[in-house]
Amino acid sequence: MADTDTAIPKLNGAQIKELKETFKQFDQNNDGVISLMELREVMGSMKLRPSDEELQQMIKDVDRNENGTIEFEEFVVLMSSPLKTDEDHETQDRELHDAFAHFDLDGSGTISKKELKIAMANLGDDMTPEQIRVTMNTYDLNGDGEIDFQEFKVMMRGETRPQPNTSTSLSRRGSKSRPPWRP
Repeated sequence: MADTDTAIPKLNGAQIKELKETFKQFDQNNDGVISLMELREVMGSMKLRPSDEELQQMIKDVDRNENGTIEFEEFVVLMSSPLKTDEDHETQDRELHDAFAHFDLDGSGTISKKELKIAMANLGDDMTPEQIRVTMNTYDLNGDGEIDFQEFKVMMRGETRPQPNTSTSLSRRGSKSRPPWRP
């Protein structure tokens, strides 16, 4: 069920105009709504490949009238989170740097397997050796055996990359998913 209390964000005229233009790109048949198929097609053109379940959830999250499509006002709610300011991004980066510092116990600028295990234990999550191996294999994008800040950001956002040499089903490869150590 859609959240009927979802407030429409306050936007300036330029933002509304930009969203109207974007809405028209999504509403390919010009019927005034964005269907699941239209949402999938446009996201695919942006090199984004959400699953049908993720697309349905995106629609459900903003679909106030529960008709299975997105009208313009609902689209504004859906798109409001990407309209973050530079200040929002700077705040998020500062928060990620602070979190990274809790994992980078020796201050080297990277997180080793040992640091990952200790930091997670300090958070109340005793990772198994397999979970540590999978996490490191998934997020050590440059293959140096440690997780640097850029890789940490990918990990914290729950993004993954294909791992041809791993035979685990702890995370869905190549799609957004939670890190193997997150519930």
